[in-house]
Amino acid sequence: DILVVVVTAADASPPPPAAAASSSSSSSSAAASSSPFSSTTQPRSFSDLPSATSSLGMWRFESFLSLPQPDGTCGNGGVDVVTMGEGMTPLVPLTLEELPAIDLFAKMDFVCPSGSYKDRGVSAMVTAAKRLGCVNVFDDSSGNAGSSLALYAARGGLACTILAPAGTSPGKLVQMRCAGAEVKLVEGTRDDVVREAMKMATGQGRGGEEGQRAADNGGDEGAD
Repeated sequence: DILVVVVTAADASPPPPAAAASSSSSSSSAAASSSPFSSTTQPRSFSDLPSATSSLGMWRFESFLSLPQPDGTCGNGGVDVVTMGEGMTPLVPLTLEELPAIDLFAKMDFVCPSGSYKDRGVSAMVTAAKRLGCVNVFDDSSGNAGSSLALYAARGGLACTILAPAGTSPGKLVQMRCAGAEVKLVEGTRDDVVREAMKMATGQGRGGEEGQRAADNGGDEGAD
């Protein structure tokens, strides 16, 4: 994966400080405090971030993510972060004859741990899941997201199940399984895989090759 970044003069200035919440909206404050993802420890601007030497990569911005903490609070304590050093990938200049006056840079995200930019979001997601007490995660994926989730779930000590289309690239399936994930193949379209995942989320899914064979045979046996 390669992310193309366009740099302009406006990007050099930090965003304005966030407006302080009104103390008169007590109902809104109460609703926000009840959410495990709410936080009152957000930095006011990028100038409030820790120095680059204190935390490299995406986790330098944890205070913007508002992830839950193990004690049930939410903030930027940096506890139990599930990371494999994602981020800080090379940024190289691009030269395009069609755009000679624009500075273009390519972010070489294929050097992320699983080979995909998906690692950034998955690192945050698995960290949040672990802090909330989850012991198992699952996803429907045809490639990069499943490979990333399998890798980071293993890093965080969580069980992982991936529902993938039956026609998924064998290399991606090997990557998921090598990371310890249970891979269940689902016949049909990508939408069929999504529907099966939604059924699993509500405890109704048959799941995987066994369930597909049972459906083909008209039987009730199969994997739950």
